[in-house]
Amino acid sequence: MLTELVARAPGSTAEDGGRLLAFGGDADNYPASALTPDPALGQGALLLLPLRLSGNADDVATFSSALEARLFDQGMAGAATALLVQEAFGIELEHARYLTRHDLCAMTAMQYEHAGIGALWPLIESALYEPAGDDSLDADDLPPLRRMGGVLWLGELDDADLRPRLARVFDDASMLEAALRRWPARVVQVEAVLVAHGLNPQRMPLDVGQSLDAISLA
Repeated sequence: MLTELVARAPGSTAEDGGRLLAFGGDADNYPASALTPDPALGQGALLLLPLRLSGNADDVATFSSALEARLFDQGMAGAATALLVQEAFGIELEHARYLTRHDLCAMTAMQYEHAGIGALWPLIESALYEPAGDDSLDADDLPPLRRMGGVLWLGELDDADLRPRLARVFDDASMLEAALRRWPARVVQVEAVLVAHGLNPQRMPLDVGQSLDAISLA
């Protein structure tokens, strides 16, 4: 989408005529619908301003390697830049930094680990990079998930399967009972995280002993 906007933008396209282009909105009107912010995601602690570097493939590869090597440790934005962002967007910043896409994925994975849903991230990352790919997740403390043909399925476990599944995680009886009571909320939490990444899981009731990998979802 950004590539298309860059191609339509006026200005020099000569090899020696580099350009800095910024796309924004005015009165909630944006040059492409995909740039319109989702109001439901506007109050998070992490706010992103996407940047795209484009050009000759060899030059971009050189810059990309340098950014991957340096930004994670040296990418903190200067005080003047942080202040400008605060004033331009009317927000308060604790800190501002530059990240590559891989840095952002690594940071997100770490945050998910802290939240106890780290096993979800590989599936989410796979879906973001390969939307049409197939993969699955079967972690004892999460509902089973399978992505196939662009559709994400979430298995609804029978109680007879759920108890022994959680017992492999919680060996204390009281903790196991608490986990069983919290399970519906756990499933809702997983669904909310997936939806926030643009993935809309479809629920699939599973019979006792049945798995998503063993049934046809075509």
